Amino acid sequence: MSWIPRAVAVAAGTAVLTIAVAAPAQAAPPALPSGDALYAIACPYYTDATVPTTNNQLLIVDTTDASAVKRGSGAGGGNATSDSNCAAGAAWNPVTETAYFVYWSEDDEYPMLATIDRASGVATVIGEFTDAGVVNDYIAAIAIGADGSAYAVDYDGYALFSLDLATAELTLINADVGFGSDPYGFAYNPADSKFYAADEDGYFYEIDVSDGAVSPLGQPSGISIDGVYGFTIDSNGVAWFNNDEDYLDEYAAQLWSVDLGDFATAAEFSGNVRTGASDFVYTESFFVASFVDAPAAIEPAAPELAETGLDGSAAALAAFAVASVLLGATFLASRRRASLR
Repeated sequence: MSWIPRAVAVAAGTAVLTIAVAAPAQAAPPALPSGDALYAIACPYYTDATVPTTNNQLLIVDTTDASAVKRGSGAGGGNATSDSNCAAGAAWNPVTETAYFVYWSEDDEYPMLATIDRASGVATVIGEFTDAGVVNDYIAAIAIGADGSAYAVDYDGYALFSLDLATAELTLINADVGFGSDPYGFAYNPADSKFYAADEDGYFYEIDVSDGAVSPLGQPSGISIDGVYGFTIDSNGVAWFNNDEDYLDEYAAQLWSVDLGDFATAAEFSGNVRTGASDFVYTESFFVASFVDAPAAIEPAAPELAETGLDGSAAALAAFAVASVLLGATFLASRRRASLR
């Protein structure tokens, strides 16, 4: 599987930086249903944070402002933590009460199926995704239904598979589902018992997992989408998804939500996923499940400027820092993303 380097170079001798001090009014993000918790698994490979989050670090995310607390150590199980490139699509099995996710191997650059313990944060690898004994290098996301049946989609031929959670064995259902771009989001909706997918360009689809037939929903309104690489759905049928944005840490995961039962309603912005006032955590791996116990207190964050990703209290300091870097400096950052078809 090939990877495309994505480089951004900024050179400036003189820079003028403008920070918006006001943002359009926006409805508050919806509260999660009672008993639901939003979990995320960190992908620090795509961040230049000063103190990067541990690979596969499990987080509980407050949907009101996207602030997060860490759960457990984040240590890898079947593989050492450093072997993981990035956690991709995740899903919750309500039958066995187990969380699964796509676990990228840094050395070999192929995806594997893994579980993650919600209490300890320890990830355990099950195995490589295989189809009739042949490794599939392109699995992007998985979804699990109310009965525990599991499915996977890939970004090579946009294929849909059924998935054996015990072995990571795939069985082809449809070789080309017909997504508009790479499908990095896939989830089951408990509210209507249907499956949904989202592609890289932010288009959402209802998908019939019996044959792979899709019904396009379009893009959510009220948001400028730079890239959707993961989402999950709560018990009320609200989809929670990331929107990639380039910020001070190179990549930040904006948390947005949209009601799949009322898709015409504008998406709502929670904030940038972070473990502190400005400690952004990149993630493209979300799942909704019940709390295993009461989470640690989540540090209140200052109000954010909608769609800027900057906390209001830190905006001036961030502006000064960015301006300082831009003056007389060259910043080069790279990011690898799985190749397109």
